[in-house]
Amino acid sequence: MNNSFLQLPSMESRERVRRERMLYDASCSGSVESLKKLMEEDRLTLARISVTNFNETALHIAAMLGHAAFARALVGYQPNLVRELDSQGCSPLHLASANGHVEIVKLLLVEDSSVCHVRDQDGRTPLHLAVMKGRGDVIRELVSAQEQVMRYTLDRGETILHLCVKHNHLEALKQLVGYDDVDDDLANAQDQNGNTILHSATALKQMETMKYLLREPPVVRVNALNANGFTALDVIKHMPRDIKSVDILDLLVTAGALRAIDLSPVSRATNPATTGVDHDNGITSSVLYEHRALLPRPPSRRNRMKKPAWWEKMRKVTMNPLKKQHTWLEKKYDALLIAATLIAAMAYQAALNPPGGLWQDDKTMNFEGNKTITFYAGTSLMAAHYPDWYQIFWIYNTMSFVAALSVVFLVVSGLPLKRRIFAWLLMAVMWVAITSMALTFLQTIAALTPGNNGPIKKWTYDDFTSMWNPIVGVVVISVYAWLSMVGAVLLVHCCRFLMWITRIFHNYRKIRVSSPRSHGESSV
Repeated sequence: MNNSFLQLPSMESRERVRRERMLYDASCSGSVESLKKLMEEDRLTLARISVTNFNETALHIAAMLGHAAFARALVGYQPNLVRELDSQGCSPLHLASANGHVEIVKLLLVEDSSVCHVRDQDGRTPLHLAVMKGRGDVIRELVSAQEQVMRYTLDRGETILHLCVKHNHLEALKQLVGYDDVDDDLANAQDQNGNTILHSATALKQMETMKYLLREPPVVRVNALNANGFTALDVIKHMPRDIKSVDILDLLVTAGALRAIDLSPVSRATNPATTGVDHDNGITSSVLYEHRALLPRPPSRRNRMKKPAWWEKMRKVTMNPLKKQHTWLEKKYDALLIAATLIAAMAYQAALNPPGGLWQDDKTMNFEGNKTITFYAGTSLMAAHYPDWYQIFWIYNTMSFVAALSVVFLVVSGLPLKRRIFAWLLMAVMWVAITSMALTFLQTIAALTPGNNGPIKKWTYDDFTSMWNPIVGVVVISVYAWLSMVGAVLLVHCCRFLMWITRIFHNYRKIRVSSPRSHGESSV
């Protein structure tokens, strides 16, 4: 009698474990019949879930795996399962939203839409998880149920729009921006580092996202500052330079983006990321900054030192930084870098695979005069048949490669090449590279084009003068046209250079002539 009384709790415990295991298996398989059988045996099966050893409820598992019919049956038996949380603080709506199970999301929202406001242990709502996964249909249902959840931010101040950019879901971003509740404040919201979604898209080099944000009319403020005082243009300029960075830079400049140093003091002061509040008197620091910007600055020690008037004029003419030319120079350097890289790659490829191909295996050939020459695999056919043309080909190809590589090195060297004179020098080097590449092409055509008396022969002066040959005629005309164009461009630049030198000397003479008069007036 006593032993049977002691065995009763153990039997009940085993029976409870068996039912929990059956419920778990039914949840994984989505078997509604198994659930009905369990509920017929014991109507309190779901009520005892709170003492289960599993981390998730049956509804969590069904929401995770997308068993809509099973989830509907569970909610019918036990509606409060919708508000149950697992060990990570996630509700069934979190799991259904993250996995994109729209039918289950609709079911849970009909039962209790307030679950949209529940945050997991990382502070994320179901909408946050749906945005991170790019679940457009789920986003539509969640926003329709509770629009205010769109304004919930994470611990680092990231909005749902930040998450769209961070996880590269452009379609979800377009969908959210299209809602009426997403106003200008939410579109330009900043995280704890002061970064807007434009800063994030720029840092991640998301070209398509930036095109959408900068469309007409733009979705965001182009010249917003982050906590470091950087605009989006500053961000891309501080990143390693590549082709994608150049495209993004052009996109930002076209949209009217400026660097922080080019913004007006009032614009910098009124930016939310750079303003603060003096809690003692309630005056914002932006207002103080604005008033200080309007006041005249006291002259510095250097400015207080009196300098001759002719010196100031000379400094303005010769030493003034060409601020308006910065954009022109940057675009010019970008174009030179791309062109030089392509020419260097072409020259390098021509060196590895010379025209005419390579010997595929070792071969010994007899020539006139009982001369025997062995050609080894991997050597050039052109060098064997036309050694003179091959030497000229190598000279021009090497000039092109070295000139293009020099331009690439100077542009990426970090030297302060901020004057037009350096851009002109680099362009002159590029002329050498392009001309050498054209001459390399000419030598290749001359060596490999069939002659008049055989399939392949070396061209002579007679071939060049016999204009009835259409191939020779095209080559000669092309060479003359190329040399004429190069000469014309060179003449134009020489004229511009002479005009620049003349203007410098003319301004210098005007300054020297007017300096005694200015000095006399100042002494009076």
